[in-house]
Amino acid sequence: MGGTEFVSAAHNGPMSRDGRDTHLEHPGVFRLFSGLSPAGRRALADGSERSDLADGEVIQFPARHMDTLAVVVSGSVSVVHSEPGGQRRIVRILGPGDFVGETELLLGHTPLHTALAAEPSTILTLGHALVEHLIETEHTFCRAMLSATTERLLAAELLLAATSAGPVGLRIARYLLALRPGPRDEVALPAAQVDVSSYLGTTPETLSRTLAVLEKSGAIRRVGYRSFALDRARLHEYVATA
Repeated sequence: MGGTEFVSAAHNGPMSRDGRDTHLEHPGVFRLFSGLSPAGRRALADGSERSDLADGEVIQFPARHMDTLAVVVSGSVSVVHSEPGGQRRIVRILGPGDFVGETELLLGHTPLHTALAAEPSTILTLGHALVEHLIETEHTFCRAMLSATTERLLAAELLLAATSAGPVGLRIARYLLALRPGPRDEVALPAAQVDVSSYLGTTPETLSRTLAVLEKSGAIRRVGYRSFALDRARLHEYVATA
């Protein structure tokens, strides 16, 4: 993170209105918008823009006005806290279906952190007026946003509990349990291991070793580059005894 040059994201154009938008097909993104009425989908198509980001492109600056909600469609976005001395710490990792920009929308506060693409990514940006319209008129969208925010709070509480007491293995196991499950109870790390390890306050090597230990114990099984099938009973047992 230390050598990344921050550059602003550029917009590529509006979302398609044909009802077969491939960037809404990821389960996380689909969950956010799947319940929209035909009128809601038309409003989304008319009022949103898709942006393809290069690694390091910034979509949110601290203390700078942000009048859009940015939804991750593919790739990942890191939310970074910068210390006065120049040190940076990843405080949140956004994967498909996660969003940033809600602080100013809901609380009226300018952002506290920088948000930037952790890899080549695609986002969908919605103006605050559009988001407020969807919240007022589309109850499934409102519920999906509330659900996503609650999941984020739960993950933060679990990480805080693990960070304040207990070894790094406990932190990693709780993080896996807090990830949003996909089909067959599989979870995917939302970013590269170097970024996930920074978020968890450890090193990529320690993260790799811990994942290998959990896999050997049968608590997890690697099913893809970043994806794991979880044996939640064994993971909870690991957490209880760590």
